[in-house]
Amino acid sequence: EEVRLPAKLLVTWPEGDQLFPNEKRPAGKAIGDIKVEILNTKGESVSKLPGPQNKRLSVELKVTWHSPSGDQTVAQYVSPHHKSWAYWFRKMENVQNLGPHTLTLQAMLSDSATMLSSGRELPSHKIRFTVTEAAPDKFNVGYLEGPFRVGMPFQVPLEFLDKYGNATKPLPDLKPELKASGLDLTYDSAVVKGNSLIIKGIVAKGAVESNSGKSFTLTVKIAGLRDETQSLKIRLLPGPAHELQVLPDAKEQLVFENGGSPVFDLAVLDIAGNYTCEPKFVTVCKFHAPRQQGLPSYTVDLSNSCK
Repeated sequence: EEVRLPAKLLVTWPEGDQLFPNEKRPAGKAIGDIKVEILNTKGESVSKLPGPQNKRLSVELKVTWHSPSGDQTVAQYVSPHHKSWAYWFRKMENVQNLGPHTLTLQAMLSDSATMLSSGRELPSHKIRFTVTEAAPDKFNVGYLEGPFRVGMPFQVPLEFLDKYGNATKPLPDLKPELKASGLDLTYDSAVVKGNSLIIKGIVAKGAVESNSGKSFTLTVKIAGLRDETQSLKIRLLPGPAHELQVLPDAKEQLVFENGGSPVFDLAVLDIAGNYTCEPKFVTVCKFHAPRQQGLPSYTVDLSNSCK
């Protein structure tokens, strides 16, 4: 009689997508259909206990996530016996939490859900596996460090997520596209750091309204993702001094009367031609002549007015 008692479970994956012991699999990857047979010591498939009571057997499937805060059951099903396919569990695609998991298949009595028979534990089968991040599906723009100035390099960090909201590592060959109406945008490189892609050496050139700057909508595109674009507002200030503009801009030698008071209009421009100011911005005008000394010099403070 003892050789007819349930001894072990035979687990097969008729449709593929097998879950292997200690496997690392991305979130959401399907765990295929599972067929379970209860075998006795002689290797025969059974669905009932031997003896006069002839109790029916079921199989319970449970997926447990061993989270940092404790074990949580993420899937639980019970299959009765069927004469054509024994015990069967449909494909699962809802295992999405990162970290260690255990899939447990447990034989049990159908009428009482107990896992014991005559004081003996009914057979079970466990598969431990780990869920990892899935492929990138979308991204968010991370923290930006301003201020942003014309011609001055800055960087934009992008944080990538899989379709389930888990932080995930971007692919190394991604080529971001940057656009902003009214701006010429270039960048040096895109570097992967952890789960972020950092666009480095971004340089923006364009006209801004005043020394207080102008707001632009910057759009970042990563082709191939489901959500491939993100937009953000940046305020672009004039850049560092690049050119001193002096008017009149005479192509030939200027002529002044002796004792006259020549007038020059000065302006400090950035690399895009915007007026720009810097603290303690002082311009000095000096006159020089052959064999003459003591000619006057003049200074003007452009710290606030830019011109």
